[in-house]
Amino acid sequence: MTFAPTFPSMKAYLISLSLLLAVGLLPDEGSVARYSAMIEMPRGYISGVCVMRNEGECIKGSLVNEFGFSMLDFVYDDEETNIVGTSKMLDRRKIRKILSRDLSSLFEGMAEGSDTYVNEKKDIKYRFTPLER
Repeated sequence: MTFAPTFPSMKAYLISLSLLLAVGLLPDEGSVARYSAMIEMPRGYISGVCVMRNEGECIKGSLVNEFGFSMLDFVYDDEETNIVGTSKMLDRRKIRKILSRDLSSLFEGMAEGSDTYVNEKKDIKYRFTPLER
């Protein structure tokens, strides 16, 4: 037995589809979300798991690579991301500033349902794909 929803018109179908796609990817208040994270740069990449917790007024997160090392800790609130801690490799003022700005743009997109952000000027690609919902 298969389930095939019926819609009175194509317009009703498209509206229902857009409502499904409009669900944000950031964690709801009081919950924790896990993401497969990939940050691709011209001379390398960082990949691993990002865990974010929504504490109401802010979202706190940490990016951990495949070996279990914490690469990045951040706090996102009021459309601004503050980098709290980084690995030694990323601990440079210019890198922290770029990461802060780009993660803010990524999280704004995630609130609207997009899991990807590209910084075209620096050729850096960010992708945070939900692991479970």
